Amino acid sequence: MAAERLRHEVATGDLPTISLGNFNWQPVEKRAVLSSRARAAGVPGTAQTPIAAQRFLDSVANAKPAAPLTEAEFPLNQLQLKTFAGTGYNVVWRPRPASKDPGQREQEIQPRVKGVRADVLELNLTAETMAFTGSLGDVPNRGSGHAEGPGKTLGSQRDIMLKGISYIQRVGAFENNLTGSNNHPEPAGIHFEPGVFMLVPASENPKQPATLNRMASIPHGTTINAQGPAPTPATLIKGPMKPNDINVIPKESIVPFDLNNPESRLPTGPNSSFPHLEFPEKASEREELDRLPSFLSKFTGPGKIITKEVFQDPNQILRDAILGQEIDSFAMFDLATKGGLLGGQTANIGFLEGTPDQLKAGFGNAHAIKMTVRYWIETVGKTLTVQAKQTADQIFEMPASAAGVLAPKFVVSAAESTKLKSDIKHRFTWTQIQYSQNVTLNFNGLSWPHVSVATLGDTSTITVTAEDLGGVPIKSVL
Repeated sequence: MAAERLRHEVATGDLPTISLGNFNWQPVEKRAVLSSRARAAGVPGTAQTPIAAQRFLDSVANAKPAAPLTEAEFPLNQLQLKTFAGTGYNVVWRPRPASKDPGQREQEIQPRVKGVRADVLELNLTAETMAFTGSLGDVPNRGSGHAEGPGKTLGSQRDIMLKGISYIQRVGAFENNLTGSNNHPEPAGIHFEPGVFMLVPASENPKQPATLNRMASIPHGTTINAQGPAPTPATLIKGPMKPNDINVIPKESIVPFDLNNPESRLPTGPNSSFPHLEFPEKASEREELDRLPSFLSKFTGPGKIITKEVFQDPNQILRDAILGQEIDSFAMFDLATKGGLLGGQTANIGFLEGTPDQLKAGFGNAHAIKMTVRYWIETVGKTLTVQAKQTADQIFEMPASAAGVLAPKFVVSAAESTKLKSDIKHRFTWTQIQYSQNVTLNFNGLSWPHVSVATLGDTSTITVTAEDLGGVPIKSVL
C-alpha cells in the first residue's frame, strides 16, 4: 500500500528534507559594515579578496540560522523543520484534443451533446509528503507615503517584518487497476511544488488584517499567491474534532459549471454531457472511456476507498481518515487567490492562458484562474504508560492510521526514566495536517473543478524528557 511505501521511506531515511543551512533573512541595515574577520585583521580587504567577497565568505562562515518560530507565529511554529506524510485523493478534469495525439489513446472523441466535448475525469489515490524548513528570518517589506492626487496623501505606513517557512510538496498516484487499491508498485509522480508560507502583519495603509499567505510555483506553468486571515492560538478549537460536522469539513462538488459561475452547476446523469459522473452499480457497470479508471467497480465496495460518498464528495476522504483518532484540538483556516482581501492571484504560462480572446471565452488549455484551500492543523493525542527506572530506552511508535496516515515515534531514554519516581500515564501529542484544495480550470468554455485532499502526519522521532512527562502516577516503584 501507499502507507507501506511511506513507512519504508521513513525507515530508510528516504523522505525528502529541505534545509536553509545558515540562511537568515534580515534587513541589510542591521549588518555590520565590516566582517568580524576583516575588523580583527585591521584591513577592509585585500586585492586577492575584495571586501564584498570577503564579507560574503565571512558571513557564510559565521552565520547562524534564524531563531525558531514561536507561538506568536502560530501555526507555522508547529510545522517548522518537520516532514509530514500520508495519503489522499485527487480529482481533476482534463481537456482532451479531438484529434489523435502521439502517446495518447487513439480514439476520436465525439460530443455527447452539441457544443460540449467529452473531457476526461481522472481520479487518483495518492500518497504525499510535505517537508518544511525552519524560519526564514525577518523578511522586511518597506512602507511609504502614498499620494492620492495633488496635495492629497493617504498617510505613511511603517515597515513590516514578515516571518515564514519554505516547503517542498510531492504527490504520487498509487491507484492500481488490478487490485482497486492504492498499492501500485510503480506510482506516477503527479505533483511537485516548492513554496513558502508567510505571516504578514496587519497594516494601516492599506488597511488590512494580519494574513497568512501561501506562495507556490507548479511545474505545469502556474504560480499562486493565496491568502487569508491569519489564525492565532486564540482561534484553536478545543475538544474532539467531529468529522461529520459539515461546518468543519464541508462538502466539495466536482461538477463542472458555467464559465466563472460556480452557482450554475451543469446537469448530470446518464443522458447528460457527464455520464462519467454517475456512480456505477457493479452489475450494470460499463467501461467509461472518458474517466480514469475506466472501470470503478474494483475500487468500490467494503474495504475500498472510492465509495459513492467519496465519488460525489472528495472531502469524505478527510472524514474517513480521522475516524477513530483522538484529536485534542485543531485550527481551521482558509486561503484563496481571490477573495475579500487585497492582493492574491494566479499567473499562468501562455500555453495555459491562450490568447486574450481565448482567455475571455474560457478556451485556454486548462487555465488555472482561482485556487481556494482549507487547512486543518490538528493536535492528535494518545495516552500511554511510561515506566519508571528502566534500563533500556522505551520507544513508543504511533501506528499509522487505517487510512495510511503516518505518525511520529517517541523515545524515552533509560536515563530519563530513572528520574521518574513512579510509572506515569502520559498524553503523547503530535501535529497532523489535513487540507482540501480546489483549483478552478477554464477550458472548452466551461469551468472545471480540480480537487485535491490529503491527511498528513508528522514523521519525526521525538525525544521525551522526564520534564516533559507531566502525568498521573499509576503505581509506586520500589
